[in-house]
Amino acid sequence: MAHATSPSATVAVAHDKQFSLNWKTTLALVVTIILWGSAFVGIRAALNSYGPGELALFRYLVASVALGGIIFAGKSRLPAKDLPRLFAAGFMGIGLYNLLLNAGELKITAASASLMVNVGPVFSAILAILFLHERLNVAGWFGMFFSFFGAATIVAAEGGGVRWQPAALLVLAAALAQSIYFVITKPLLRTHSALIVTTVAVWCGTIALLPYLLTLPNEIKHASHAATMAVLYLAIFPGAIGYACWSYVLARFPVSSTTTYLYFVPLATGLIGWFWLGEVPPGLTVLGGALTLFGVVLVNRYGREPH
Repeated sequence: MAHATSPSATVAVAHDKQFSLNWKTTLALVVTIILWGSAFVGIRAALNSYGPGELALFRYLVASVALGGIIFAGKSRLPAKDLPRLFAAGFMGIGLYNLLLNAGELKITAASASLMVNVGPVFSAILAILFLHERLNVAGWFGMFFSFFGAATIVAAEGGGVRWQPAALLVLAAALAQSIYFVITKPLLRTHSALIVTTVAVWCGTIALLPYLLTLPNEIKHASHAATMAVLYLAIFPGAIGYACWSYVLARFPVSSTTTYLYFVPLATGLIGWFWLGEVPPGLTVLGGALTLFGVVLVNRYGREPH
């Protein structure tokens, strides 16, 4: 069945086809990958004192204030007519995603969580095909496989203790929720700035987490200083800055292709450990990084079907 395409959608598709990684989008991608790579370790540190829901709410209350200050300083106009879709995006990609991920990381290692979240690009590609009419050819799906295998190799090399247990289902559900967020926000980024979409989605996601406000003050009172500093880091860097940078890139690239770059997140986690903790990555990490890079190139260079 043929689908009619509006002029604005045609322009957006054409823009996607002409996309190239200039220095701004490359910088935004690198910042996102590094910050999101550090988030898994930060979450584990914060969970020493905070429950999954309280951690998510505290993190995004701070992020909401930080992003709101930027929005109001710039006197940006809020997209009132798109608020229902932004609420759905915030509920899925901010509220539900972080609640499920935090709950999963109570039981599994950060390394395991980073690998399982990397199922997300596959979910995103399927959803983008169903709802955004994007296409991946055989080369694209092979690229997905190589990237995921590379990410798995990195996690195995880091000795993160990747084990399957029921809590892993929570992390897989988190990956699905995040993929839904990507697909909902992609059309909105054609008419609104990345900063506006990110800010309103974070606000909406924070509203969905407000029931945990009843117990948050008590947890802040009894939390360790290190855990609270971890929450503040998660709020400003992987939260506010990471999501804003990701939206900037997603506005300029198809969902099915953009999400393959998230396979570099476990590599970023390993490199952070190298520079921060002096933990030299084993040889398998280098191999995993090469496989991931090969898969991403395959998807983005040869993997897209004409729209």
